[in-house]
Amino acid sequence: MVLLTVAYGKEDAAATEALDILMPHDPNSSAERPAFGGLVLVTTALDQDVAAGHIFDAPTSFIRSISPVDIIVKSDIRSIMEAVGGCLPAATGGTAAVRCARRGRAVASSLEVERAVGNLLLRAGYRIDLTDPSTVVRIDIIGERTAISIRQHDRFFKKGVQG
Repeated sequence: MVLLTVAYGKEDAAATEALDILMPHDPNSSAERPAFGGLVLVTTALDQDVAAGHIFDAPTSFIRSISPVDIIVKSDIRSIMEAVGGCLPAATGGTAAVRCARRGRAVASSLEVERAVGNLLLRAGYRIDLTDPSTVVRIDIIGERTAISIRQHDRFFKKGVQG
């Protein structure tokens, strides 16, 4: 899966852009609009990093950022912590940061999630570095579902938007 942040109100156009890009590589790709504006969730059989790279490399008008998604879980702190703990690579002295965006009220606050996951990172041997981390844990709370992505900071893509 790949989570796209898109120009608000342009979700359908952005979904069409993403599918036009991915369909030659995976004709079974699909896109859904979560209940919150400005988001599109793309499902594909392609590796999420490969799919994100294809979308980033292609010209688009409505896609702002592209996040490869490792796992989607229920939006509660316990499920989020278990998923991050299960997906987290070995620290090997690395640095990390947590970025959480909350849409909806399933979790009390994004800051609460960031602190809890940050403590998990510390216990796993990471040092917290908010300015230049080697690993980023991105948590997108989308109502009752949460998309979690853990990768190097340069594997999340931001695009310019013309539309």
